[in-house]
This record gives sequence, structure tokens and C-alpha cells, in this order.
Amino acid sequence: MKIAPFKPAIRRTEPHRHNGYFELIYLTAGEGVHVIDERRYPVEPPMLFVIRRDQVHCWELTTSGEGYVLIIRKELVDRLADGQLRSLFAAISKHTCLVLENTQAVTRLCEVLLETLPVGRETIPELAEWVLKALLGVLMEKARPLVQ
Repeated sequence: MKIAPFKPAIRRTEPHRHNGYFELIYLTAGEGVHVIDERRYPVEPPMLFVIRRDQVHCWELTTSGEGYVLIIRKELVDRLADGQLRSLFAAISKHTCLVLENTQAVTRLCEVLLETLPVGRETIPELAEWVLKALLGVLMEKARPLVQ
């Protein structure tokens, strides 16, 4: 698992897929379009994009994006002992694009996860699992599907 700030230099990318992992992209700023499996989603932060393994996506941003990118390998989810955390992953992965109403808690939990998650480790500390569970819980509570 890895969390990092969204790279503000990303504006346009070629369509690509991430074969080995699940990706949550929480945007607090930016404008443009995010194309996922040939469907175009307007970027109107605050919002969350959920990219499942093997989905094809690309960015067409007109202004710099800000936020966080959380990358999670399926093997990590499969190894989690916490059934509620696995259930939260299953629930959030049913969505592709979620609009957030109150982002203060989401932003703070992303910051805490960034502070508690060691770079380059194969396993994650229990504290990071707890923060991740809180983050997914808040996202499911505060988010609503984008209506197009």
C-alpha cells in the first residue's frame, strides 16, 4: 500500500491500466475530465475516483490537480484480518466516481495515513490499517455517487 500527494504536473496522460492494484484518487482541486473505461467524468472537486484493477483510464486536466492517490494491492486486501475493512473495500469498489460533501475529515485522514505509512514496506503497521479503516468509513459516509 502506498499513499502520495496527487502530482500537480499531471494534466494529460495516455490511456493506461494498473494491472496489479486498486487505486483511490481523492481530488481537492483541479478541473477537466477523467476518462475511465471510455466514460468521461467531469473533474469537479472534492471527489473520489475509484480505479479497479485492469480498468483503463486517462486524465485530461485543464488545471492542476491536488489531493491524494492511494494505491492498494489486492494481495494486501486479501491478507487483512479485519473483516469490516475488507467489507469497506468491497463497498467502495462498487463505485467509480463519488462526490464528497465535507472533506475536512477525509483530508486529515489522508495526511495521517501519509505520516503513518512507511515508504517501501511490504506490510503495513496496524496503526495504518486503523487509519485506512477510518478513511474508508468516512468516505462511504460522506460520499454520494456522481449523477451524470
